[in-house]
Amino acid sequence: MPIAQYSTADTSQSTLSDSDTLTAFSAIEDSAKKAMEPATIHDRSVSNGIVAVFVEQGKLDVTASSEPNTTSVFATIELSAKRALDPSLIRHDRTISNGIAAVFVEHGRLTPPLHNRRRHRSGSESSFNDSDDSSAAPSLRIRKRDRILKVIRFITSRPHRHHHKTPSGESEKYSHHSRSCSNNTEGKHSCACSEKLVGARQDVFSQNVSAPLVDVVLMDVVVPKPHSRIDTTPQLVLCSFLLAKHITPRLSREESEDEADVVQEASQELSSDETQEPLSDNTQDLPIITIHGPTETSASEWIKAIQNDQVEQNRIYWLISQMVESFIKDTVKDSAAISEIVLLAPVLNREYYRKLLSCITAEFGQAAMLDVHLLQGLVQIVQCASSGYLVADDLVKILRILRMNLQGIHQQTANHSYHLTLAISRVLDVMAEQRVEDLDRVLEHEPLSDILSVLKGNSDPYLMYQASHSFQALQYVPNDESALEALMRYSAGVTESFAKVTAFTRLDLGTVLDGLEKLQETVSDSYKNARSAYEGISELLATGESILEILCGGTGYGPKRRWYSALCAARKLAQDGQLTELNQLICRAPCRCDPLFQWGICQLLGEIASDSIWTTVVREQAIDLLEELFTNDTNWGRDEHVRNWMLTIIYQLSESPDEAVRSKAFALLQDLKVDTTTVIRHPYPLRNRLPMPTSSTILANVQHIPYVEHDLHKFQQSRLKDGQTVYIPPQAKASLQARDDSLFPLMDKVQEFLASERQVMLILGESGAGKSTFNRHLEIELWTDYKAGGPIPLLINLPAIDQPEQDMIGKHLKLNNFTDAQVLEMKQHRKFILICDGYDESLQTVNLHTKNLFNQPNQWTAKMVITCRSQYLGPSYHTKFKPQPTDRYNSSSIDLFQEAVIAPFSKDQVKGYIEQFRRTSMAQRAFGDRPIWSCEQYMEKLVAIPNLLDLVKNPFLLMLSLRTLPGLALSMKDLLSVKVTRVSVFDEFVEQWFEINLQRLRDSTLSSDDRITLELLVEDGFTSHGIKYLERLSAAIFKEQGGHPIVQYLPLSDTGTWKEEMFSHAPLVRLLWEASPLTRTGNQYRFVHRSLLEYFYSRVIFSPNKNDINMASQDINDSSVQTSFDTNGPLFRSNLCQEPSIIQFLCDRVQQNPQFKQQLLDVIDLSKTDSDASQAASNAITILVKAGVLFNGADLRGVQIPEADLSDGQFDYAQFQGANLKGANLTRSWLRCADFSKAQMDNIHFGELPYLKVSSHAYSCAFSFDGALLAVGLLQDGIVIYDTTTWKKVNTLGQEMYVFSLAYAPNNSQQIVSGGSGCTVRLWDSVKNQVLFAMVGHTERVYAVVYSPTGEHVASASDDKTIRVWSALTGQSLLILDVHTAKLTGLAYSPTGKTLVSGCDDGTTRLWNAKTGAPGAVWTSSSKSTILCLAHSSDGRWIATGHMHGEIELRSVRDGELSAPLVGHTSRVRGIEFSPSSQWIVSAGHDLTVRLWDVSTGALVSVFSGHTAYVTALTFSPNGLQVASTSEDDTVRLWEVSSSGSSCLDMQHGHTGSVSGVSYSPDGQSIVSCSRDKTVRQWDASTGTSGSFFLRVPSAIQVIAYSPSGEHITTAGSDDNNITLWNSKKNIAEVVLSGHTGSVSSLTYSSCGKSIVSTSWDKTARLWDTTTLPTIETGCILASTHTSEIRAAAFSPRGTHFVTAGIDDAVQLWDVKTREIVATLEGCGKLNYVVAFSPNGGHIAIGGQDELLYLWDGTSTIPGDALRGHSDIINCVAYSANGQWIASGSTDKTVRLWRCKADKSSFSSKWICDFVLRDFQWPIRSIAWNPASPMEFVTGCEDHSVRAWRLVEDEGGVRVCLIWGSNIGQLVALHLTTKDATGLSNINRDLLVQRDLLVQRGAADAQ
Repeated sequence: MPIAQYSTADTSQSTLSDSDTLTAFSAIEDSAKKAMEPATIHDRSVSNGIVAVFVEQGKLDVTASSEPNTTSVFATIELSAKRALDPSLIRHDRTISNGIAAVFVEHGRLTPPLHNRRRHRSGSESSFNDSDDSSAAPSLRIRKRDRILKVIRFITSRPHRHHHKTPSGESEKYSHHSRSCSNNTEGKHSCACSEKLVGARQDVFSQNVSAPLVDVVLMDVVVPKPHSRIDTTPQLVLCSFLLAKHITPRLSREESEDEADVVQEASQELSSDETQEPLSDNTQDLPIITIHGPTETSASEWIKAIQNDQVEQNRIYWLISQMVESFIKDTVKDSAAISEIVLLAPVLNREYYRKLLSCITAEFGQAAMLDVHLLQGLVQIVQCASSGYLVADDLVKILRILRMNLQGIHQQTANHSYHLTLAISRVLDVMAEQRVEDLDRVLEHEPLSDILSVLKGNSDPYLMYQASHSFQALQYVPNDESALEALMRYSAGVTESFAKVTAFTRLDLGTVLDGLEKLQETVSDSYKNARSAYEGISELLATGESILEILCGGTGYGPKRRWYSALCAARKLAQDGQLTELNQLICRAPCRCDPLFQWGICQLLGEIASDSIWTTVVREQAIDLLEELFTNDTNWGRDEHVRNWMLTIIYQLSESPDEAVRSKAFALLQDLKVDTTTVIRHPYPLRNRLPMPTSSTILANVQHIPYVEHDLHKFQQSRLKDGQTVYIPPQAKASLQARDDSLFPLMDKVQEFLASERQVMLILGESGAGKSTFNRHLEIELWTDYKAGGPIPLLINLPAIDQPEQDMIGKHLKLNNFTDAQVLEMKQHRKFILICDGYDESLQTVNLHTKNLFNQPNQWTAKMVITCRSQYLGPSYHTKFKPQPTDRYNSSSIDLFQEAVIAPFSKDQVKGYIEQFRRTSMAQRAFGDRPIWSCEQYMEKLVAIPNLLDLVKNPFLLMLSLRTLPGLALSMKDLLSVKVTRVSVFDEFVEQWFEINLQRLRDSTLSSDDRITLELLVEDGFTSHGIKYLERLSAAIFKEQGGHPIVQYLPLSDTGTWKEEMFSHAPLVRLLWEASPLTRTGNQYRFVHRSLLEYFYSRVIFSPNKNDINMASQDINDSSVQTSFDTNGPLFRSNLCQEPSIIQFLCDRVQQNPQFKQQLLDVIDLSKTDSDASQAASNAITILVKAGVLFNGADLRGVQIPEADLSDGQFDYAQFQGANLKGANLTRSWLRCADFSKAQMDNIHFGELPYLKVSSHAYSCAFSFDGALLAVGLLQDGIVIYDTTTWKKVNTLGQEMYVFSLAYAPNNSQQIVSGGSGCTVRLWDSVKNQVLFAMVGHTERVYAVVYSPTGEHVASASDDKTIRVWSALTGQSLLILDVHTAKLTGLAYSPTGKTLVSGCDDGTTRLWNAKTGAPGAVWTSSSKSTILCLAHSSDGRWIATGHMHGEIELRSVRDGELSAPLVGHTSRVRGIEFSPSSQWIVSAGHDLTVRLWDVSTGALVSVFSGHTAYVTALTFSPNGLQVASTSEDDTVRLWEVSSSGSSCLDMQHGHTGSVSGVSYSPDGQSIVSCSRDKTVRQWDASTGTSGSFFLRVPSAIQVIAYSPSGEHITTAGSDDNNITLWNSKKNIAEVVLSGHTGSVSSLTYSSCGKSIVSTSWDKTARLWDTTTLPTIETGCILASTHTSEIRAAAFSPRGTHFVTAGIDDAVQLWDVKTREIVATLEGCGKLNYVVAFSPNGGHIAIGGQDELLYLWDGTSTIPGDALRGHSDIINCVAYSANGQWIASGSTDKTVRLWRCKADKSSFSSKWICDFVLRDFQWPIRSIAWNPASPMEFVTGCEDHSVRAWRLVEDEGGVRVCLIWGSNIGQLVALHLTTKDATGLSNINRDLLVQRDLLVQRGAADAQ
């Protein structure tokens, strides 16, 4: 075949002109011809190579015509050969090799070196410290990211050339699949990447991010203040960066000032623009650092502060230099020191950088064993070098050391080999980037290449990959051999290599072309400067394996692989944050099928996902991309090693400390369903850099700082060692008064607090609410997130600290083995987060924050999270926690305090707790061999047991219940019969605890003595011995330590004491305390929970035996109960009123054990004759009252009960004659008709004071600042002033009408300001009785006046819609605020005086700047109801407003958020005031009541009743002990507040809304009631205790009735218009009667129970046949002639008739059988509301709006008797079972009892009112008589009460006694007898007289 056939059309070169050369090149032509003939047998000639070269260069074209022109083809060869063989050349080697080389040089394919040879490196090396070395490698000035972007664009635009792939050496050994893809078929190009298979998404990384390389240095770093100590190395790095970047370049000490002058002037502002030009050449290579958030602001301020401060700048440089010097001098360089100094490397100047590099290199080279930390540090220092800092010899020396280490150990330690090859690849990357060349071939290049070649064959795929990567990196670092020398050296073998090319030409010409291209590059690389790996990225465009390995066999050089270039590009893209381009590269790189490329990409993605310098989003996206590649990319992971590597990465990520990464990776593993035990290996970590230093030891040493961080790290690890088994994140509300539906995650609120400027956060919760558990979890979370130098979290168990009010932090640190020097260091320079647990258990009463001087100069800097049981706190508890202001006008502490209240568990939280509990060992022990219940099974039991679900909303009780329920379920079949109380849960828990621990001891290895002792204990009752032991221990703790829960036992010091008896190592004692619920920390012992301490102490008072410890026990044998109390025990010797939790346990015992109740009653009786029993009697009656025991009619004559807490007790007709009641608290007690004759009543508390009588309606009142005077503003007669000592009138000011508002000056009791109907504001001198200033300006009445806190200003609000501010010194008008659009109704100053708050008729509250008048926030009431009054709390936290419809809103000043409304008033709230301590709110309403509220709980504490007309205003006394209220009844009443909040337990279980219906069961033993609070409750008719039936429904129920059989409780009146029949035993709805289209107003059963009649607002009455239940649907609609709503119905006693009454004034009598009206009564009155049949059926009682009670015989058309007496609507009426009595209840707040008496004059009977029951403050809504006890009846009232009464008739007449009542909530002290009582103060005596006179007057009026 003619050679011309392969010629190109290129004729630009010279033709042959010298005939002498034709002979020389004739062989070339012949060889070329032969080389292109397929049939030619290929000899070993160079001509084959020449032809191939020309083909590769495009000079020969295999597709050209068959008539080639050979002349032009070889013209260049001829000319080049002539030149190469010119006689003038120095060397006349007329060899073909030179000719070939000349051809390449001539065509520019080879670039001659700039110098022939670099000087040979002998044993001497250039010094690292030679800063003037001229051989420093030039830096890369072209931005590498721009090159990559250019290549990416090139990739996406250029068509792909797919070539067949021949596996390389490493790939062949690595991938079987690669080999399968490389099998050739003639004429066919096949590759996995060329197939149309599914690929991964290219948009997993959604956006680019800023370069993250050095951001980690600044994470959470606080810029220190100038000249303050720099605590951490990250702080120093940040300061150095800011200094170098924005103020001065990084200069060495030797650089002259002249050199420094050329540095560009510092920028004045910090810029975050990454593209900004550097300020000097020295700063160009500073790390890219992005500063955001607070750091950005503080950094900018820091720069401004030190830009002209040379001293501070020098200090930064000095610290840096000293740290390097200190590290160099230190002989021990541990991992922490290495991490710390490496962190500093990027900001070092050249001098100290090279010093550090030299030190690290030498240290590593001299190390006897490989130090991986030191190795990694060395690599990082090399990688972070700035331009000009490294010289070529540095890198060569480092590479040599690494090679020697690798050569020495690689065969023994695969792990070390891996790390060394990784380091080598990183160093080689830097060498290639720095263009280091002329690496000694013999000494460096070939030895390293040989080692790596061996490692490439390693069976470990991890090591093989890393060796392959290093081998590739080596190819980009050229050795020192010239091209011609290389050709000469292997010229003998080159012809053989060329022959190999031709061997493949028959198979695939494309493969030959690629191979020759690589051959050229290899020859070129032997002398040419190495180009950057990133500049060679165009290699990505070709795919497949190269033939170069064959061509270069035996030469000692390796090929350049495209996958390596691709990985270099990928890493660079990642480093620059160009993640979208990285995503595209991964998905579109032609070499992406190569397993080695896939391995490297997976490793890169794993490093991104595992590295905290990336954002969580980026890290999760990296996992997403791994998932995409694994599951959706058919080209990816065909090699099993790659797939296993991907799984390994995901598995490692599933163990990440980052929650988000861990969860995502774990979920992915589960989705992939991988057996991790068989395929996943992870011998090497996913980490490409050293971890952040956990301490700053070097910096500390430089600054002579005591070594703290290491010990803190150990302390951190010890605290994180023990995790928690069950933890449910608690929900909380902002305060005790906040709405229950306004909950938030407590942890979020605490984190918000920690990020704020506040200093103290109080967390409240009841006992067992989970406070300690939350504290422990918070500590774990804070320690987990702890960073060196950051705030130190300390969980402090307050009871364990002796006198925590003094140096609490120091004591805690010393207890944890910190030295005095360390403690002092931390005090001066560190911040703390204190988690103070158990304020109540430590029995503290002081403000720990204030006492410890936290955050004061030279004191501890700390934030405090402190927990306390809410039961422990009394009035003014905020003062115990809130940081105090330094002066009275400084309210800076207002925003320093925050609180939260842990809410009870929700149902979902209970379920979550159960799910976690089921997985614990506690559950396994509870069930033993039985299967553990599912969550659903547990919930079934909790719901089945009455009241238990509510009880277990307490986490501690939930845990106890979950442990005890399995045992209970085995013993009890009917769970509904179980009555669960708090104490019963504890009883069962204690039983199980000792059973479990007994088994544990039996299974343990015990000594012979211990074993014998244990068997003796078991024989004698192990559990009983354990309980007795704990009872003795609790008694000793209270007796010896005052209840302090932690016992410190020192065996030597405590010999012979009670502690030795409890905790000695004697076998008996040790076995008992080891089996008890106690914890031990060192020498400190305590109960696992304080509740257990209190439980066992309650058992000391009353301890039932084992037979009684059963939650199902209702009947207890007399023999099972102790018969007497220990007179030396706590009942007789301790005041239990101070221990509410113990009282509660004992209350449960009273309800559980009737004998215990009787014993307490016996103790009370004992006190009548034994004065030594007075303390016991006080405790006993307190327990009984709190347990709900009633003392109505009780004989308490002569009892000795001083200081007893009788609040909320019921003592109707009680006999207290001769009793010792000194100091007793009778607040909110029912004392009607009690007899206190000859009783000792010193210091007794009734909760209120006598009233003051004034001459006209009173509208305002105010105390003087010292409390000595009370001023009252009247309708007439102006202002009256009283002396509060005598309560006598001392002065009257003016005659102004309607004084609506007045105020005393805050510091002058002589000055009063007033406002009224006269439109004038007057400032009075109250002593001289004259007006100082009459301030005129308002045009309508002045409704509110207030003094500023300083007394300098007066503000007034008027109906003219303006606020005016006046000078109290001159009377001049200073400001007019006229933004309001409606009348002003309220005004107040903030405690600082800086803000005015106004309330308006339109329902808005506005804030104003009191100085400028500038308007502030505007808040609208939630109901948009008119605001009638307003108050500002003295602590500055709250604003309270009273509204038109009885609402009271409490709003936070800080954020304007509303708390739960205070609900109670039923009409206008006219007055509102905070107590001076801000703990109470008192309100006055048109409902005639004054109400006291607890701000912290929102609870209604007391209802002060006594006013008989609208209450108009009120005020607190300055000491907060009294409240004065004014009224239109012409009185000023004085209420005592001091004892109102003393009750810690709410024993008043009952309704919280108006009671609309009551009904007796047929047997008279139970009562049911319904209420507007959407509940139905059942009561014991004799005791008032709660029954088992309880409902909570979606809407309020208005009507309720028992069925005659008692099987059903029927309800109606709710929003659904239905009638529901509930099974009275099972609490389930069995039948729902639907049909009414309006609310059901009444229902009544026939006596046989077969029929129900219901009436409705839909104007219909329906008759229901209950015999067809449950198939009955709509009932029979009666053809009523009522024209309006039917309000009532009643069946006749025989059930033959029923009556209906409507508000159309008609009453209709119906026949049941015919369902027709048989009689109609009209005109009996308007708006008939109620009807009732007499028991004999002879009369029907009818009541309604006309206040008369009519009696109708059912036959006539006109009513009979009209009973008069009520003064308002009659709401209910009922006949007694014997028909002798009628009870009627009215809106006039009375119940009238009518009796039929014989009229002797007319010889007939007449109904008369025989008794008026006036003991109500609200309308009575329902009445029912007991069918079994005809003298008993029950009332339901709008005051939320259900009260049972008994009629008693004796020679004294008829009296009505209270049997029991719910929701008393107020003092009822009527008709008391106090004859000859002693110690009763005049004030209390006047009070009782006034009360009695009032009632007597009312009774007289009624008659």
